[in-house]
Amino acid sequence: MSLAVSTVIFALKDDPSAALSAVWIPLVRRTAAPSENRWALPGGWVTADEGLADAAARHLLDTTALAPTYLEQLYAFGDVGRSPSGRVVSIVYWALVLPEQADRAADGENVRWFVADELPELAFDHNAIVDYALWRLRTKL
Repeated sequence: MSLAVSTVIFALKDDPSAALSAVWIPLVRRTAAPSENRWALPGGWVTADEGLADAAARHLLDTTALAPTYLEQLYAFGDVGRSPSGRVVSIVYWALVLPEQADRAADGENVRWFVADELPELAFDHNAIVDYALWRLRTKL
């Protein structure tokens, strides 16, 4: 069994296709199998010598250049078939960032911001993770 972390980052940003702001999230394009070239949440493996929140912050910074001051543990996802490479349990964190923080984040070929309600088909079970995070965000509001 492997242990990973993922992070759902929310930012309220202007939506160019509408007159209103929308909730956006950054996604990273996977550059290796499984799910090569599909969009996914920022994340990766936890090393033996780091804490879960530290691993989430490290992967987030490495992939998106975001460094939220507060990450909250959202949920643990561990369905047996969630990864074709074997059993993976992912501890998912989430955070809100200010629009100006989001504007400073990496954005390019392998990192892109998406409107949270208009996501493509993501790698693994990441669509379900985002749906759960959106539900939690909405119930907290």
